Amino acid sequence: MVTEKSGERQGSGTSGLPRQMGLSGWVATGSSPRPWPELDTKQTADVTIIGAGVSGLMAAQRLMQIDPNLRVVVLDADQSANSGSGRSFGVSHFLPEHLGFGHASGGSLPFDCCGIDRNQKAIAFMAKCAQDLGLPPHVFEVAPQVWGAAGRRGRRCLADIAGYLTASSTPFEWLDQTSLGTMTGSSFYSQGIKCLGASNLQPAAFVNAISEHLGKWARIYENSPVLAFAKESGGWRIRTPKAQISTHKIILTNNGHIEQFGFATRRLLHLSRYVSMSDPLTKEQSIAIGEQPRWALMSVDPLGFSMRRVKLGSDERLVVTGGTSFHPSQETSPMRIRNASWVHERKVKERYPQFSDLRFAHHWSAMRCFSRNGGVVFGELEPGLFGACCHNDMGITKDTLHGMAIAELVVQGGSPLADAILKHPPPLTLPPAPLGALAVNTGLLWNEWRAGKE
Repeated sequence: MVTEKSGERQGSGTSGLPRQMGLSGWVATGSSPRPWPELDTKQTADVTIIGAGVSGLMAAQRLMQIDPNLRVVVLDADQSANSGSGRSFGVSHFLPEHLGFGHASGGSLPFDCCGIDRNQKAIAFMAKCAQDLGLPPHVFEVAPQVWGAAGRRGRRCLADIAGYLTASSTPFEWLDQTSLGTMTGSSFYSQGIKCLGASNLQPAAFVNAISEHLGKWARIYENSPVLAFAKESGGWRIRTPKAQISTHKIILTNNGHIEQFGFATRRLLHLSRYVSMSDPLTKEQSIAIGEQPRWALMSVDPLGFSMRRVKLGSDERLVVTGGTSFHPSQETSPMRIRNASWVHERKVKERYPQFSDLRFAHHWSAMRCFSRNGGVVFGELEPGLFGACCHNDMGITKDTLHGMAIAELVVQGGSPLADAILKHPPPLTLPPAPLGALAVNTGLLWNEWRAGKE
């Protein structure tokens, strides 16, 4: 909100932050990251980025490419790898997340060939970063995107996706039950589609590697929530609990938390997705699940359950994601995580009935931000104040895309990429709280029920 007295646009400090619950398996199984200090001295900067998830870090990376002489500060209220993108499922893909809601569910299938091209550029940008840093395959790996269907509705949704890929001249191949079984070690899936152009990540390790690289150029501070910012001569003044920053420009890449500063209020849907990671697979389980050491199979339904096989050090594990709940407060609950973990375990047993002794070691949530109409918060919100938020759960792909584009807008005044995103509509206003919450929760329950076997 903006305070009349001081002219400050105040946030709510740590009390209004998205609360990420449950220990992320990516963090628990990864190497300890370099700890970034808390901001406790007065700073000056050309550009200050608020939010050190993938969007913020990729914005910083692009700024460095455009003008390495810029003085850049990156702030995060928590630890960067604990952001929503660092806690995600870790699959970056170029097809719209909502394709499963095509005519198989009574809707219409949007077509945007240029959108596919932009998403592929974002994935290529990440791949170049990973290549330059020499990241190992378990941290970042270019991989095919595989969609799998189990039931009749899933196969209808696959037909939608095939039509979309054909219309966009994107090569793909059909997979039968045998091919899917060879890849996953499960006979659960009856049909699938595979196309090139996606990537699989260990998201927390990827975030840590990028921040380590950027830390040689930019100043990065963690555990430094922004309490307020206000206009001052020549730019902006940012206030944190222990210090201030005088900066010419600000970029907000804090996704749903942007609402706490008075932007897009009552326009953003805060949803939590749930992820679980298994104990290390036994030798027998590893053999039974097939020879391919790393794979990801995405549910054809957006509210279905997706699975990955990952190799972390000497351990192989299964990772599953599924289940969505609506939280206007941006905070889920231990009960929600516990319920989601039970569902995850049941879904894995449906796919691998032979794994009666498979246990899960980690369960966690990842807050994501949506809008009713797919609109985004992107562009110059006030003179010298820019935003790149509300990515509508295209996950790391959109995080990267918007980070790249906002950097180009800030330094260059625009670019084909930024101009295309600026054409997107702003988020629509939500219905009044009780009615809106009822509508969202009812819609989620209905679509999860309709997803069926998927």
